[in-house]
Amino acid sequence: KYGANLVQNGNFDELGSELVTNGDFAISGELTTTSYNLGWLKFSSDTGSSISDGVLNLVHQEGGGFRGRIQLSNGVNSAFTYSGGGETYKLVYEVKENIANSSLFVWSGHNYISIANTVGSHTVYFASTTTGTLLNLILRNGTDDSTIKLDNISVKQVDPNDRWTLGTGWEINDSGLVLTSTQTTNAFQAVGLVQNNFYKITFTVANVTSGGARIRLGTGALSSPFTNGTHTLILEHTTSNDAVRIYANSSGVFDGSVTN
Repeated sequence: KYGANLVQNGNFDELGSELVTNGDFAISGELTTTSYNLGWLKFSSDTGSSISDGVLNLVHQEGGGFRGRIQLSNGVNSAFTYSGGGETYKLVYEVKENIANSSLFVWSGHNYISIANTVGSHTVYFASTTTGTLLNLILRNGTDDSTIKLDNISVKQVDPNDRWTLGTGWEINDSGLVLTSTQTTNAFQAVGLVQNNFYKITFTVANVTSGGARIRLGTGALSSPFTNGTHTLILEHTTSNDAVRIYANSSGVFDGSVTN
C-alpha cells in the first residue's frame, strides 16, 4: 500500500477569490479615480468610460494618443495591484458589442497583452510581471474614437497558495500545466520526499503535438519523455532534494499539457 498523496493542486484547478467587484455591472456610474464600488477606476487622464444598462462601456475618446484605459479597483479604497511575484491570473469576460472591431488589451504589469475582442465569452490566462513597476491591472480599448461593451468580468489568481513554482515558459491554464516556449527549465513542487524511499507517480499527458514531458524526483535521473496518456512510475528517490519536477524533452520541447 501507498501513503497519502503528497502533491497539492495536482490537477491545477485551484483558484483564488474573486477580485472583481460589481462584475455583472449591476451598479451604474461614471468611472473616476475614486469609483471603487463600481469595480473599476479611470486610469491616468483617460475619461469617458462608464457603467450603464448592465454593461461596462470601455471608451477610447477621439483624438488619438494612448488612451482607453481603466484599472481594476480593490472594491473598497484603492486600485488593485499585482504583487510583482509573477502570479498567473484567469480573466473571464464577455464582449457584448464591438462595432468598430476595436482592439482589446490587458496589462500584465510589464506589457499589454492582446486578448480576444469578438462578441462572445472569452477566457484568458496571463502571467503578471516580476520586473515591472506599474503593477495595476488595466484593460485598454486600443482603437481611437470607439467603445467596447463588456459584461460578466471575473479575475481570479491561479494556484493562489503557490503550490507550484514555475520556471520560465511554464504556465497553468484550463488544460493543466503547459510549456509556452522551448525551455529546459522545470515546474516543481517541494513535497517532502525522503531519500532512499520509493514513490508512485501517476500523471496524465494530453494534447501533445510535439515533444514530451519528463518526470524527475529531486535532482535524480530524468525519466524518458511521455506523450498522450495516463502514466504511472515507481521511482526510488536518490537525492536530498525533496521536489517533484516536470521537464520537457531533452531538446526543451513540449507542446501539450500535464495534469492529475
